[in-house]
Amino acid sequence: MRIRDLFGEVEATLRQGKGGGSYGSKRERLWQWASGTRGSFWKRLAFHLNRKTYKEWDRAEGGFGPALVNEFWPLLNDPAPYEAGYDLLEDEESREVYLWRLKVRLAMPFVLRWEDVYPAPPAPGVGDLSIGAEEEAFCKGFKSGQYLLRDICMPEPGDVILDLGAFLGDSAVTFSRLVGDGGHVWSFEALASQFETLRKNLARFGCDNVTPCFNAAWNRNEELHMSSNRGSSAIGGRENPVPGIRIDDFVRERGIDRVDFIKMDIEGAEQEALEGGAETIGAMKPRLALSAYHKPEDLHLLMTMVREMHPGYRFHMRHYDPGFCDTVLYAVP
Repeated sequence: MRIRDLFGEVEATLRQGKGGGSYGSKRERLWQWASGTRGSFWKRLAFHLNRKTYKEWDRAEGGFGPALVNEFWPLLNDPAPYEAGYDLLEDEESREVYLWRLKVRLAMPFVLRWEDVYPAPPAPGVGDLSIGAEEEAFCKGFKSGQYLLRDICMPEPGDVILDLGAFLGDSAVTFSRLVGDGGHVWSFEALASQFETLRKNLARFGCDNVTPCFNAAWNRNEELHMSSNRGSSAIGGRENPVPGIRIDDFVRERGIDRVDFIKMDIEGAEQEALEGGAETIGAMKPRLALSAYHKPEDLHLLMTMVREMHPGYRFHMRHYDPGFCDTVLYAVP
């Protein structure tokens, strides 16, 4: 199935009663309005329901989340970049994950529980890969295989890794065990309270091959401020200062002569971090594991950006969560 075919499929699904009126009065009014437009349902919706119009409508109705329409409006208005992103994916499983995310975006404004309409695809897992029983208990995402795509995009013994968005250290501990004594991991965490916990966890598991770095990967070297919400942090607000640094400058200043693998899960700053690492990625051609769900355009734009740095990259995509989060784009040179 191609991207443009999704519009008819999702509309048919909604008209079968799997979304729309039975899922809430505000959504029912939106559904009835959109269904009554002349011509193509989705084209009319895209034309009328731009951000300004939607915010006015949402305010009048009491609101159920402008972010929902911000998710799917770009797809309705200009599907061409999403079509190009689909064409860049290497395997059928990647394309299915990609299409699933687009279906969810289209259905979201009309349903209360999108999971009932388009359930998340299963996580691929890690097979018989092991990092140690105690480590696996700590690394909650390990069994699902997040950031690890077996036989395609994996950290290897001796690798040098940039772990951007280390949180409490689960990915850092995983990478530490996989690269072994001959490798090294540079782990960025941008929230001070979590950075201290990261350091403690690295000491707890004896990760001597991991260097914790209190930095945020960015496209300029400047002080940033982080907002915190339920353990995750994102750039914004006025508190929680952290040094923002370009990957290219970090690699140069630390005298790092090769980078083999880069993982990014940095709450919507992936585009800026890639901009700041364009020289490193183009010259060293590391394998990449990039979170691709924080911004709607990340789904296709991250691939375009990486291809501009080095045209030989090939792309795969997997999903790791029963909900909307944790879709990872893999890039292999």
